[in-house]
Amino acid sequence: MVTPGTRGGILAAAAVGLAMTVTGLALPVPAVAAPRMDTGGDLVTASVPPAQAVLATAPTRVVVTFAAEPLAEGYHLTVLDTEGRPVGDTEAVRSGHTLTRDVAIDRPGDFTTVWHVRFADGRELTGWRRFSVGTGQPPAPLSDAQRQAAEAVGSTHGHGVDPVSAVLLVVNALVVAIVVTMLLVTRPPRGDTDDSPDPPLFRLREDV
Repeated sequence: MVTPGTRGGILAAAAVGLAMTVTGLALPVPAVAAPRMDTGGDLVTASVPPAQAVLATAPTRVVVTFAAEPLAEGYHLTVLDTEGRPVGDTEAVRSGHTLTRDVAIDRPGDFTTVWHVRFADGRELTGWRRFSVGTGQPPAPLSDAQRQAAEAVGSTHGHGVDPVSAVLLVVNALVVAIVVTMLLVTRPPRGDTDDSPDPPLFRLREDV
């Protein structure tokens, strides 16, 4: 039987647990540091335009194909111009191992395709490939400013709460809420609230 004192202690503990759960749900997950920038290595099997391509006509879309399938919530693909500004305002599309994004290039220059992907085995890749349009020359190496812009774009793809952790936090919150509700709606019998003292087991005989 739950006494009023015990009930108060359980309610207090449940309230603390609920507050900790809500706090855990509200706290942001620390951002994962972006991997080192590179050209893709063995994880990139193809790209359109290809690396160091010299194009007379601007492409209307860029495509990058990976050796493994990127996670649905863990990919980013964009194209930067010479000043490090994104080209176009469309979203990247994932299909199997491939990311595709439409672009709108209306001037000659050197351009950088930048991507950030995550894979099911925990690996992450932030990479880039360069191509030129209308210059007749291979794209120049990235300057320090261009590299910083590419790294910034690649690292802006944040990661949300881990799905498993989120489910556990929600379940914990539900359990605490149920316990609190049960304690609030369950009331002890009226007889248990009688605070009058019990009669003595023995009564001394009074001689007349």
